[in-house]
Amino acid sequence: MRQDIKEYIKPEDLREGGLYRISARNASHGIWSEKDNGFYISRHKFGVNYLFIEIHWDLSDGFGTVKPLEWLKQAPFDTSELNDWNTLPELAAKVLVFLNDIEKCPCGGYYNDWHSHASDCIIIDRKNGKQY
Repeated sequence: MRQDIKEYIKPEDLREGGLYRISARNASHGIWSEKDNGFYISRHKFGVNYLFIEIHWDLSDGFGTVKPLEWLKQAPFDTSELNDWNTLPELAAKVLVFLNDIEKCPCGGYYNDWHSHASDCIIIDRKNGKQY
């Protein structure tokens, strides 16, 4: 459970616009935005895919849902242009494609869609003897 994770990246150590592997309610990857105190994620709900912000665990008393675990790389977007519900549709679409590609599970679903982690969905490639 997220509350049991003791080692995670504190807000002051995060890189603006960085893509992180995260432990969160609705995603396993997110783009850090200091001005929003959270991570932009690709959210899937009721058949709709949209940008959503989940707040860092330490920055909201009782409402923080994200513990960042690992910096992966800089996202190819200027986070100052992202604005929660008011991001320009063209930019939001590009960010969603980027995040969805990262969130894609080998089964064809998304980690944050109907299962939360790849471990919930073991795929076996019988021809090549690999397990994903």
